[in-house]
Amino acid sequence: MFDCIYHSSSKSIFLKTPAKLNLYLNILSKRKDGYHNICSIIERIALFDDLKLVLNNTKRVRLFCNVKELNNPSNLAFRACELFRRSYKISEGVDIFLNKNIPPGSGLGGASSNCAGVLLGLSKLFKLELSLNQLYRLGEKLGSDVNFFLGGISFALALGRGEKIYPLEGRFKISHLLILPNFSSSTAKVYKAYNLNLTTSIDNAKLIIYSLKKKDKAFLEKLIFNALTKPFLKIYPEEREIFEIISQREDYSFSLTGAGSAIFLLYKQKLGGKIYKSLKKLGVKFLQVFTF
Repeated sequence: MFDCIYHSSSKSIFLKTPAKLNLYLNILSKRKDGYHNICSIIERIALFDDLKLVLNNTKRVRLFCNVKELNNPSNLAFRACELFRRSYKISEGVDIFLNKNIPPGSGLGGASSNCAGVLLGLSKLFKLELSLNQLYRLGEKLGSDVNFFLGGISFALALGRGEKIYPLEGRFKISHLLILPNFSSSTAKVYKAYNLNLTTSIDNAKLIIYSLKKKDKAFLEKLIFNALTKPFLKIYPEEREIFEIISQREDYSFSLTGAGSAIFLLYKQKLGGKIYKSLKKLGVKFLQVFTF
């Protein structure tokens, strides 16, 4: 299971909740419930939010987040706590202290990871020790990527809405350079702009699974794909320039993650001077990360 817990007591628990990248993301069909069926290869990376859960005597859930706009009951961490308390008839209150390092609206899965951390943390705080399947049933009610983060795995195949998780072989570390634009993306808007009838999909899932199993980084470089790139660039034309700048180097293998706005490069430790300066002028931030 989720393996980022590093401190707990009878009244509190502290977790570091990781981010993710989509090495592959394909849209298969539109569902009756309004969501999409997807096929994705997800990688967990070493970029973390800090989450602390503290039991209180108020019989209420209270959220304290360093990002003002996330400090409300619609936050997935808050909703996860409320769902957990209802599901297991818990009356004791909980304070959630959330320090965000994963940029919201970046496609890095921070909200889903926070949500998974809350579910696992509460399971331990209340000494319920829920099974992974029990946690999965809660997770699938809350968000598409939550179950991936509950699994404590580096790579996984995700199907359905993203809630059906199948761990993959490939226990090796991949270095990435993250490029973080100075704006957030709306997942709902990007998916809404996606047109199944006008999009040509690339079915690289089995090949990516093979490359991870064989630890073939050179092969993997040729396979990464995100079907949401075109609708994302249609909604957020300001990112086109970033894509165009990176594309000047044919040896750079890069992709959007999730529904954006973050872009990742495979294996590159440094950008060329000209490309780095051009991207800097656009106000982007850079971050080196690796498989966790």
